[in-house]
Amino acid sequence: MGVDVEILKAKLRLHKITQARMANLIGISRDAFMRRLRKEQDFQLKEVHSMMEAIPLTMQEVEEIFFSSKK
Repeated sequence: MGVDVEILKAKLRLHKITQARMANLIGISRDAFMRRLRKEQDFQLKEVHSMMEAIPLTMQEVEEIFFSSKK
């Protein structure tokens, strides 16, 4: 499993949320957020929940982005 970074970035662009802003919203540094995207690392459940509220995301989108079988 892994994060589908391209879909997540597209959603951020669509809702005009910068990566720095999203990092702040979920309580991590911008650098930590960027590392997770670059390495397609998993986010903690509370971080995913915060992103769901900020973007907003449907459950289907959450599955596609955060529980992707793409690698």
